[in-house]
Amino acid sequence: TTSYYVLLIPVIGLVGRVLYPIAFRACGDREHRVSMLGFLVCVLASAVLLIGKIGILAAALALGLIYTAVSMINTSFLSIYPLHYAKTHNEAAVSGIMDFATYLGAGISSAIYGTVIQHFGYLPMFLSWTVISALSLMILKNFAEKKEVIQYEKNDSKMV
Repeated sequence: TTSYYVLLIPVIGLVGRVLYPIAFRACGDREHRVSMLGFLVCVLASAVLLIGKIGILAAALALGLIYTAVSMINTSFLSIYPLHYAKTHNEAAVSGIMDFATYLGAGISSAIYGTVIQHFGYLPMFLSWTVISALSLMILKNFAEKKEVIQYEKNDSKMV
């Protein structure tokens, strides 16, 4: 069964990346909205994992949804966002810095979660995923609202 999971994990990530253009169009061509949708899915699926003994199928579905959502979030942040710096020809530098930060965070969190799981089980990890996703959703929502207000004010001043 391990080989099935080894094959399934990259497929789930690919599904998230393939679904991205559909979600992007559905979110009004705004990558922030796709990321907010992804964080919402992460909050809900992580909260399901907090329930406890939900069965292997429900747990696998929740983990698959989380990975799909994270793949979509990563596409927004690591692929689309750096393109905003194309006018200044800094998209590669921004992408490189963001990739570095992402891999550094993944390495550090793997070490921390490994220790936490060994001593306390999986529940603290699922709780942190829920909290971090909820905080990320709130921060991104606040940022997106401010950005839309600024854009509205720019467009309004052009009409005058």
